[in-house]
Amino acid sequence: MIQGVYLEHVSIHSDAFKEFSQRFGDKLSSLYEVNFTELVNGYLGDATEWEATAFYHGTTHCGCVDQRVYNVDNAKISVQDWCMNSYCSTRGIMINGHLRAKLAALDGHFFSPVINIARSFAQTRSKLAGRPLNYLSIFICIARRVLSSSNGAHFYYVQNDCDILPVFLAIVQI
Repeated sequence: MIQGVYLEHVSIHSDAFKEFSQRFGDKLSSLYEVNFTELVNGYLGDATEWEATAFYHGTTHCGCVDQRVYNVDNAKISVQDWCMNSYCSTRGIMINGHLRAKLAALDGHFFSPVINIARSFAQTRSKLAGRPLNYLSIFICIARRVLSSSNGAHFYYVQNDCDILPVFLAIVQI
């Protein structure tokens, strides 16, 4: 298992920010690197097992993401301090990673190498939650043992929680 420890704000002058800003069509407002710790030694395996493709997972949030765009106070933010809402999907992924139980409940946790699919999913989830938000929460992930979903082309999932790792949290303008 993994557990999120802290998020580190990525400078707008960094290569990572510039690369993802271009991918998101200059709608990227903030980028945070998600830092995890392994609770079970060897859980993440060897770096060569992971696909080179970046996968995107859009989800909803409780408004915490909007607050972070306007209040970038710290270079490092504890995952526990990011948001106190236990029902926040963004907080849940930061703390626990992706959980297979959510997929089994048809709640989501599909991901895609296509950014617009993740954006659309995040917008839909936000509307269903009744939250008028200015920004979307999109996780940029690495994955291994990726499986195709029956939900359509470019929808993927993993069989085990340990096979997807959110590396960055992108805060994207709607």
